[in-house]
Amino acid sequence: MTTCPRCRDVRSSRGKDPAGHGDYYCFFDAFEQVLADSLNLSLTLHVGRWMMQRVDLSRTHRLKTFAAKATLVARRVRAHFTTPDSIETTIRNLPYVANEGELAGKVVLVTGAGQGVGLVLAGALAEAGARVALMGRNLAPLEHAKQRLIAQGAVVQVVVGDASDPEAAERALAEIDARLGGVDILVNNAGVGGPWGKPFWEADPRAFREAIDINLSGAFLMARAAARLAVAQNRPLRIINVSSLATEMPGAGMAAYNSSKSGLESLTRAMAADGDGHGITVVTLSLHSVQTERKAAHDWASNALLPPAPVVVPAFLHVATAPAAEVQGRVVASWRYLAAPEAETLLAGPKSLLVPIAYPPFLHQGQATARDPLRFSIHDRAENPWGPSPEALQAIDRSLQAAPLSHYPDERLSELTGMLAHLHGLPEASFAFGPGSWEVLARLVSLFAKPGEQVVSHDPGWFGFNLVCRRAGVTQARARFHLGDAQSPPSQNLRAILDRITPQTRLVYLINPANPEGTPLLQAEMDEFLDALPPRLPVIIDEAYIEYAAASGIFDTVAAVKLRRNAIIGLRTFSKFYGLAGARVGYAYAAPDLAQLVRNTENIFSLSSPSAAAAAAALADRAYYAALHARFINERKTVFQGLEQRGLAPLPAETPFVLAHRPQNAEELFERLENEGIYIARYAFHGDRYMMYPVAQAATTEAIFHHLDALASG
Repeated sequence: MTTCPRCRDVRSSRGKDPAGHGDYYCFFDAFEQVLADSLNLSLTLHVGRWMMQRVDLSRTHRLKTFAAKATLVARRVRAHFTTPDSIETTIRNLPYVANEGELAGKVVLVTGAGQGVGLVLAGALAEAGARVALMGRNLAPLEHAKQRLIAQGAVVQVVVGDASDPEAAERALAEIDARLGGVDILVNNAGVGGPWGKPFWEADPRAFREAIDINLSGAFLMARAAARLAVAQNRPLRIINVSSLATEMPGAGMAAYNSSKSGLESLTRAMAADGDGHGITVVTLSLHSVQTERKAAHDWASNALLPPAPVVVPAFLHVATAPAAEVQGRVVASWRYLAAPEAETLLAGPKSLLVPIAYPPFLHQGQATARDPLRFSIHDRAENPWGPSPEALQAIDRSLQAAPLSHYPDERLSELTGMLAHLHGLPEASFAFGPGSWEVLARLVSLFAKPGEQVVSHDPGWFGFNLVCRRAGVTQARARFHLGDAQSPPSQNLRAILDRITPQTRLVYLINPANPEGTPLLQAEMDEFLDALPPRLPVIIDEAYIEYAAASGIFDTVAAVKLRRNAIIGLRTFSKFYGLAGARVGYAYAAPDLAQLVRNTENIFSLSSPSAAAAAAALADRAYYAALHARFINERKTVFQGLEQRGLAPLPAETPFVLAHRPQNAEELFERLENEGIYIARYAFHGDRYMMYPVAQAATTEAIFHHLDALASG
């Protein structure tokens, strides 16, 4: 889901914004624009006769744009009513809970059962054959719920009481035990939001205390009363504490709610430790936002766009019926259970949503085939088309003779570390290594940011970093890249990065030069940026393409590290400029104490002997890479000028690719090139307007220009 940048209305991400206001737009945004255009047209038509010719042209233009925008709105409306959205898809694919039948005859007590999730859950439990006790503070909604369930053939008992009152909790359990039998499953669902929308120093202490009393103390008191009876009667008990997504993604103005639910999850683990061996199983079910009566009363429209409450039922049924050892002391998330029930059952955490990182199959003329660089000219991953230094290849052979593959490599990477220290003028203690900078980056993200905490980066940014964040369970706040306009050139828009930093921010990630835009970070703007940052907030500068840069005034990360300026970590790779992508060598560099933290996460023997030897030899072959650098600069200039001459508005780049407009018939361009065995990246960026053109050998550049010209001429 995404939010319209104008009206803040949440819409699914099916429509692209034709006016350029953001990636997505809603009906109201489009209607507003159309209306504005209509008003502008009427004003234009009232100018003097001496502008009549201009008015006629304006009228024709505006009528055309009105019709075009009205058509786009109509398409969006049609798509809304004909295409299933994510919520509909979720409802159609609710997980099946195999053990649901085990609930038949069980006594289940649900607190906060008069409305919302509690009422929906009570109905589902009754449908599964459970005898249900409904508890709440007000009799009327409980009686109404009871009559609805009895009409469906359920056995229902109503208990009025405040869960946060110790005596009421004891009375409720005793009453249910007398009428239905001992409680088998307790669902601590009762909760309040507490003081909302205010910073904690403005929150009403009484409202804060009420939230803690009901959300946390109430769960403890109900669980205590239920467990005392269960232990006394020597029978098992399962306690389900209901928590919230807010514990992983806390929001401002919710101090009472966030802290009470976080405390509840900690309480679950403590109660599970106590209950182990006594037949008492305690689990937390964390809920995502769903439709409730309370939310509807506050904001009907926003509530209507949330999933209906029944989508959480499968997760409830799972934690109520799964073997005790599978759920004891765990926090199971309803939204992860919906997406990956088997994984969440085993892992119960953000990593349950992990999927392998893999590119789609390589296709040649529509058929999956091996990605063979000896057969095809492939330029979709910014690999070096001229390859590595011959010295690096010879070093691989020498390493295999000196240390056979039957022996482990040098875990200290002494030669490579020494050469990098000499190259950068940094202590050897400033370096940490990994099999590719991607792997080092993944360690850095997990090192500094816990699940639910925030990192700040650019939009769209490098897709690999976005995947790393998703896998680590951290949230991203992304700032729009400035593509340039008549008043200013392209820039990394560091002011927008600063604006997105909050107390939850644990890491800032920048790319120099940027991917996919190719724009470098400039020394002057970075000086200002670093001055405005909290000094100990880690800043990763990903320099995967820094060796391709040639412009003056580019930010010097090495110098900043030497000065111990902020908590800066440089990140580099041998995969791109050095042409060793298959060897998988990456490294981070920072002040020694900061680099030590990164080394603490390093796996021993992370680089093979041939890989380390190849990287060291590449660093030593200055002449080869100086010539390669000059070749890239010349070819990049040719690519930029050729794209500019063809009206594709390229962005000045310091990378082995140039971002420029996609031709109108881009798919045909790709097909023409692929028929010649040439593959370039099909990715589209910035509202699908831009694509990456590779800086490749002259023959590839000429082929791209040839087919661009052929398509343009029809």
